Formats: sequence, structure tokens, C-alpha cells
Amino acid sequence: IWADAVCINQEDNQEKAVQVRMMTRIYESASHVVASLGVANAERHHALQTLLQIAATNKLSKIPSSIPRIDDNVWDEISTLIRRPWFARVW
Repeated sequence: IWADAVCINQEDNQEKAVQVRMMTRIYESASHVVASLGVANAERHHALQTLLQIAATNKLSKIPSSIPRIDDNVWDEISTLIRRPWFARVW
């Protein structure tokens, strides 16, 4: 189990620099990754479900018809989701 906010001394910039360089390897070798994106709500759930449907296809040319049209509100929800602070972190 790796919890970077706990495993890395957030007050020590030198330690953070060393640990952050290792983050790609840590995430790549993980069998599962859990990220806290804040308090759950229906919109966030809908956005994540849509992204999971897209990811499950592996090819954008084979996106199932169940994916909402571009003018659907879910795309606003996805946009809001990916603007969460976690997605702005740099490893």
C-alpha cells in the first residue's frame, strides 16, 4: 500500500523531489490504484461510468452507441471531474 500524502514527508521538499521521481514506477507497477477525487455525487459517478465505457473499448473507433452525444451534459461533468486537483499533480 502506498499513500503518497502519508508516505512522503510533505514538508521536506528534497524528500518530495526524490519520491516524486519514483511515482511513475510506483503507479506502473501497481495492480490497483485508488485515488480520492473528493465527495461522491451523481454527476461524478455518471462521468466516471462514461469514461470507463470508453476505456473498455480500447479503440476510439469502436466507441459503443451507449456513449452520450457530445452535447450531453455528461461531457460537462467529465470536464469538471478532470479539473479536480488530483489530475493537475505532476509525477
